[in-house]
Amino acid sequence: MTINRFSNQVVLWVQFPVVCQCTEVQIKTESAQAPVTLKTIAREVGVSIATVSAVLNGKARERRITRETESRIQIAIRQLNYKPNFFATQLKQTASKLLVLCMQNIRDMHSSITGESFAKQAEKRGYHVLLSTSLSHERDGAGLHDPTLSQTDIPGGVTGMAVVSHAAQEIPLQRLQAWLKRGIEVVAVEHRFDDPRVSHVLTNEFHGGYVACKHICEQGARNIWILAGHQRPPFSYTVGGYLAAAQEAGVSQPQVLWSEQNAPWADAGYQAIKRALADGRPRPDGLLGVGGRLVMAGIHALVEHGLMPRQDFLVVSYHSGDLGLYFNPPLSTVDPPTEDAGRAAADLLIDTIEGKRLRGQTLYFEPELTIRDSSNQRLGS
Repeated sequence: MTINRFSNQVVLWVQFPVVCQCTEVQIKTESAQAPVTLKTIAREVGVSIATVSAVLNGKARERRITRETESRIQIAIRQLNYKPNFFATQLKQTASKLLVLCMQNIRDMHSSITGESFAKQAEKRGYHVLLSTSLSHERDGAGLHDPTLSQTDIPGGVTGMAVVSHAAQEIPLQRLQAWLKRGIEVVAVEHRFDDPRVSHVLTNEFHGGYVACKHICEQGARNIWILAGHQRPPFSYTVGGYLAAAQEAGVSQPQVLWSEQNAPWADAGYQAIKRALADGRPRPDGLLGVGGRLVMAGIHALVEHGLMPRQDFLVVSYHSGDLGLYFNPPLSTVDPPTEDAGRAAADLLIDTIEGKRLRGQTLYFEPELTIRDSSNQRLGS
């Protein structure tokens, strides 16, 4: 008996010997490197692949295969030490309920949480999920280049695909169009594609920036510096929200410090602040940023300059999650509801596959502001 685990199911395969008189099968020696397949067994016994498959699946009587032929196949299986490919078997058995989850970067905290939530919800609805990842980093500007995402390498039977990308990454639209052409439904999380057939689950990044800047303006910040990443969505949406709130509050135009392309993420924040200080700009009393590592590195640069968070400047970080809890002082953060987005993406994709929703629908989620010590008191108090 062999036990194999696939997608949280235990699969058992038991070989029962057939007792009868038969002639011993002569087996040719196979190369140690050559895998033993159904075709190998069929060739050695002199039967069709379908006959071997029927015996392995316990359907010899149903297919009216003689006991002698069945026994010869069983002997060949033992002597060739054939091992069934349980993964391939399960793919075939679950072909109509097979999804692919494409994650731009599994190192990204929010992408990982979204992906896990997606997989759990899909499993609850009876679907199996294959994970495909891209090792390219957002600073490479290269997009999803994992070969498993190509049109020809997607396993047969896949009916839906979710693309999770929280970075400002150029993902080739033609790749998605190739999947759609094959009849594969596509949902994109946190990245909008210009194709009406693609469904989307998005965060209102503009609103997230707006509530963060409005909060520190209400706490007395007037000279605000903004640490941002690339000048592309979703960063540009968040920065737009920052600027709108500042204008509404009547404060001076915030200084937007765009990071250098191809710079390591944390180092980009540190260097951007250092350059601004070296230029002699008026010191900030508020700091906003897109990304926890970017903001923490920026804070470090300000501390080296003699400025202390909360005492000299207020801080709200975007997309930092629980990481902000362990900073001193704990960081106020604005974060998207990543778990809810993952569940919604799974439901949207599966409903589209099952004909319960039309293609091309978009769901929006509002990010949430969590106020902690880095911004919970007015400046000078």
